[in-house]
Amino acid sequence: MFDIITIGSATVDVFAYTDSSEIIKIKSSTSEQDFIAYNSGEKIIITDLDFEIGGGGTNTAVSFSRLGLKTAYLGKIGSDENASKVLELLKKENISFIGARGEKTGYSIVLNSFEHDRTILTYKGANNDLVDSDIVLSNLQTKWFYASSMIGNSFDTLKSIISVIKKTGAKVAFNPSSYQAKRGLSELAIVLKQLDVLVLNKEEAQLLLNEKTNITNDLVKKLALLGPKYVVITDGAKGVTCYYDQTIYYLPASKDVKVVETTGAGDAFASAFVAGLAYLFSVEDSLKLGLIQAESVISAVGAKNNLLFRDDALNQLKVFNRPIQISKTIDEEYIKNTFVAPKGKEFVLQNNQKISDLNELGNSLRTMQDDVFKYHTQSKNHFSLWIKDVFNLTTLSEKLNLIKSKLEMSDVILEYIKQN
Repeated sequence: MFDIITIGSATVDVFAYTDSSEIIKIKSSTSEQDFIAYNSGEKIIITDLDFEIGGGGTNTAVSFSRLGLKTAYLGKIGSDENASKVLELLKKENISFIGARGEKTGYSIVLNSFEHDRTILTYKGANNDLVDSDIVLSNLQTKWFYASSMIGNSFDTLKSIISVIKKTGAKVAFNPSSYQAKRGLSELAIVLKQLDVLVLNKEEAQLLLNEKTNITNDLVKKLALLGPKYVVITDGAKGVTCYYDQTIYYLPASKDVKVVETTGAGDAFASAFVAGLAYLFSVEDSLKLGLIQAESVISAVGAKNNLLFRDDALNQLKVFNRPIQISKTIDEEYIKNTFVAPKGKEFVLQNNQKISDLNELGNSLRTMQDDVFKYHTQSKNHFSLWIKDVFNLTTLSEKLNLIKSKLEMSDVILEYIKQN
């Protein structure tokens, strides 16, 4: 039995430093974005070069292990020299490898700017090729399961693993990437419903929700309605915002940390936050532990070099005095706009199947057994009442009250969602 299994990529990272880069800022009415620029056709001199083992899977595995949790890493590496370097690191950090071997190990080139921002060129290699047959189910015995970004065949495998893990009673945390967030809710909805913890940065939250708002409090509340118990949004130098149990927590980042290199900061925060929850720390202390680990990482080169061990991290937690802002919140306006019922107000069918949103109801009606449909519409239309009581959609509720056909009711609901 592991305390935590982490799944994600493993790469060899090459950090390239140059004095020749320029920063270009592009502003719109809703956002500002930085671009690292190099002159076309110019030969760029690299002033320094560092090689490290990276990837979200191994970064978080090392963090969990150093924080005192019995950790396993699940991923796919190659059969090349770089794979040997990954395995050597895992062994050194007391991490069990329960993954598989493929052809080429992942590889990344990290281009650093003079302002400590970076652009990463990444080759996924074997990271994308984890398939169901690579998984030994008997190895999936754990209290927590942490997933970082997976794409290609590996993402389909990740979804299968999460379904298996949830049946064991283990808790699940997920830190998606911008690749996945760009695909939107249709790509991630089935995963979000099963999560205990969702951690992502502000840009990823906006992409996932297809929202342009810069108001982080709105983003965490909307994401929480999709299933996760804890939603955490990181916002770089501004700090982190967490939503849990209708409460919003905001913890600012330190202004005194000297930033050397930011690669791995997100992995460091997310892993330490989840480690705090695994140790049954409060939300406040878990957020603090996350920032302590992240701020340690950005003060050195590489995603792992400055990851703290348990005793050092806990000693820093004892003296951490940065205040957390805490505010209660009410979600009624979001319930209506997102068509997702709050926890505890899902529709429960006669056969005990739970329905948590309008889209799920519309699709379920098409395959619903006749006796179940009749039970919920014979004397009173329970579907109509639920839509009125939970979502306050009076017009839709009244329309459904006049319909006696499953398919017609389904069509009306799905068309309403499409138009709104």
